[in-house]
This record gives sequence, C-alpha cells and structure tokens, in this order.
Amino acid sequence: MTDTAVVVELDPLFADARDADAMLELCERFGHYGQYLEERSEIDLGGQFQRFDSAANYIRTGGRLGRRAEAKELAARTSYFRESYAYGDQVFAPGIESFWHHEGLAAAARTVHGLPVVVPAIAYANVMLPGQELAVHTDVPEFRGANRKRFPQWLMVVMHHSSRFEQWRLPIATGISYFGESDGGALAYWPDGPGGAVQVHAPGHNGAIVLDTDSVFHGVDCVGGPDAEV
Repeated sequence: MTDTAVVVELDPLFADARDADAMLELCERFGHYGQYLEERSEIDLGGQFQRFDSAANYIRTGGRLGRRAEAKELAARTSYFRESYAYGDQVFAPGIESFWHHEGLAAAARTVHGLPVVVPAIAYANVMLPGQELAVHTDVPEFRGANRKRFPQWLMVVMHHSSRFEQWRLPIATGISYFGESDGGALAYWPDGPGGAVQVHAPGHNGAIVLDTDSVFHGVDCVGGPDAEV
C-alpha cells in the first residue's frame, strides 16, 4: 500500500503582496526563456529529448484530459518555456533571493520529508502560454554523484521508481508557486500514487504548494481552460 504523500499549501506565500508583485516584475525583467526540451546533459543522447518518457506517454494517452490530436499539436501543447533564476551558489536573476530563501517554503520542505535541514538548490520559472499544459509525470530526482547535468533525465526517473537507489537519493521538496492570474492551469496530483484519486490545486496569485514531485505524479491542466488553442 502506498503511503499518502505529505502536501503543504501556502496561501498567501508572501505576507506582503508587493513581494509577490515583484516576482512578476522579475519574470518580465529577466526577459529570455528557452524551451524546456532544449535542456541537455553533459553526455550525448543521440538527439533524444531528455524527458521523451513523459512526452511519449502524453502523446499515447492525450494527457489528463484525453486529448486526441496530431503529435505535432500535442508537442506544441507541452513545449513550455523554462529558465533558472538561481542554481547552487549562483544567482542569475537578482531579486530572487526573497523567494529562494523563503522561510515558509523551507518550513514546508521540512514538513514534507520530516528532516530538519533544508538547503535551497534551484529556483526556476516555468512560463506557459494559453493552450499549453504539462503532461502527467514525476520530476527528475538527484542521487549522490548523479544528477541531471551528468546523466539522462529519463534514466534518473527510472532509477528512483525502481527503488534500487533510495539510500543514495537526495530528498527534494518542490515549492510550486503561482504569480499572476489566468484561467485554467490547475495542478493535478496523485498523493496516493497513480492508482489513487487525483487532487487538484487551483492556481492563484501569491499562492504555493510544496510536495515531493520526484515521487508524486502530477501535471498541469490546460492554461486558458480546456478549449484554449495553442
């Protein structure tokens, strides 16, 4: 039996609404966002996308809403934009510090894994357009000596779900935060495992949800509503 995953919601995330507005301004100021599918590891995958596993599953199933369309259209729906604002000791977007070291997010991360020490590792933004959605998946984990920079991302996911490498896995809690307003774009997640009931977290400006996205299957419903065109 799968244990129910611990999930923490923060609403509001920032006590001062001006801090949330500053995150939107930072997003606009940062300016350049590449497509997630452009990410590469340090080894050659022979032209294969990093997460071809989740992409193939999405094309096969049509996603949570069961969309049936040409592969080209489905690919466009999931080709969202991403850039890192901070990684390790590097800050790429000055002004992200209040988010990166947010005590509420750190406290939620301690709750998710029941561990006392939290070290912020990465802050990044996903930018999704109307008509886009995020295929159901689990995120890329990290192990001692093995991370997304050194190995294929799909391989890291398989390593985690095989349960063969747990003693070397780093427990990661992900804070999914929303800034701005839009229709749709709800987070769908399965805290009791892929065979359990789906839960839905509605997005709202200055809100967040924290969970182990390396283990909990999740996806993002269509931005702009189910009838939006990409």
